[in-house]
Amino acid sequence: MTQSAGSNHDFHYQGLAIYKAAVALFVCLDKTVKAFSNHHRYVLGNELRLQSLRVPVLIMRANHRDQRVAALNELCLAAESLKIMVNLGKEIEAYASFTAYADLARQVVDLARQAEAWRRHSVQSRAVAPQPAIQRGPE
Repeated sequence: MTQSAGSNHDFHYQGLAIYKAAVALFVCLDKTVKAFSNHHRYVLGNELRLQSLRVPVLIMRANHRDQRVAALNELCLAAESLKIMVNLGKEIEAYASFTAYADLARQVVDLARQAEAWRRHSVQSRAVAPQPAIQRGPE
């Protein structure tokens, strides 16, 4: 099935560095969660997976101007939530090794930084966008 350029279904998010980072994070997280004990896998592991599944979808939404601000706000919150959950996993000793935690934490922090930078850039771009001229009547 081919799509015409410019159609509403023509999404160009898969080449974005943040999208690639989100996919890599999900793959790393999935492998890490598989090594959790059953107790941690079904509670914390499930929440980590669900939250990390939201991230690529939010990136796709943020790539469209009409949804950008709201999606970027949600994306930044999702990344912060992942950081908290990853750190909670460390506190309850859910990870098979410190290296597993460190790798996952590094990827989550990297994703959060990219999301926040994208949000800052979008907010600044909107702030400096040319405003329509106000026409005044005769004085």
